[in-house]
Amino acid sequence: PDQRVNQDSGEVEWYTPPWLLERVKRVLGTIDLDPASCSTANLNVGASRFYTADDDGLSRLWDGTVWMNHPYGKSEKACPKTKRTKEYRCKKNACKNRGYHIDHDVPGNTEWIAKIVEEFKSGRMTSGACITFASTSENWFRPLYDYYQVWLYDRVAFVDKHGVEGTKTTKGSVITFFGVSKKDIEREFADIGKVK
Repeated sequence: PDQRVNQDSGEVEWYTPPWLLERVKRVLGTIDLDPASCSTANLNVGASRFYTADDDGLSRLWDGTVWMNHPYGKSEKACPKTKRTKEYRCKKNACKNRGYHIDHDVPGNTEWIAKIVEEFKSGRMTSGACITFASTSENWFRPLYDYYQVWLYDRVAFVDKHGVEGTKTTKGSVITFFGVSKKDIEREFADIGKVK
């Protein structure tokens, strides 16, 4: 059965559908960097450069025009281990539910959104866009209000790592644009979302 995409599904390999990326690219033009990607996702994004999970995009500088569909979810610290035996002494419910522990910190929405805003404010990122859930009550979402956004009317069916479109998400999505005009965004998105 299809798993609905949601912030806490545990599955982070969900790619932006091609029809939506085409609209984004008509607003942005060439995409220089996708900082949270892989070779499969980049077949549709078409970024000149992309960072994979192994590249750790959060630790690098972002420049030019950026598209970001980051791994959604909450940040999570690595599970603690005992000093002597190096066995996990973790009692997190997340580990019980997924059946394993994590040995490294996992960044979430907070870190990815802070990074894209920081890179734009620095001037290194000249323009760009990111897609997120419309999580209006979350602290990580608040910095995005300072930029033009497309509040999509319909929920998005993201594409899995095999290229198969999943069922529509459990939440609405928002695309936030940086460094482009409202007029250009409305030209491409007015028929499928509200630009604010």
